Order: sequence, then C-alpha cells, then structure tokens
Amino acid sequence: MAMARHWYSSSPVVDGHPLLDEPGFRPAHLADLSEGLPPGVFGSDAGDADAMLDKLHDPSA
Repeated sequence: MAMARHWYSSSPVVDGHPLLDEPGFRPAHLADLSEGLPPGVFGSDAGDADAMLDKLHDPSA
C-alpha cells in the first residue's frame, strides 16, 4: 500500500470505474501506457479513443 501512495503522490487518485464501459477507454488507457502508439492500434475508433484520452488527462474532470 505504501508503494501505491508513492506512485501517485503527484497525481490525484479518483474512482474511474464509471469510465470502464465508455467507448475508447481501454484503447486510450493502453495507448497511454505504451508511450507513443496511437489508440487505433488497439482496435478502436480513433475518435472515441482520442476523446477518452482528453477526458483522462483533464485535471478538472
């Protein structure tokens, strides 16, 4: 548990469970983790994934 706090010490941790069923979530998440691969590589509509990336990176959301 202490390690998780260290990983997220500079970012807020929120409950993102409602985002799991939204179109583009999984490809956007994987694209974020893969550092540079476009979300379309993960088999999703690029527009859905781009919109989800915007939502995931919006600090006010």
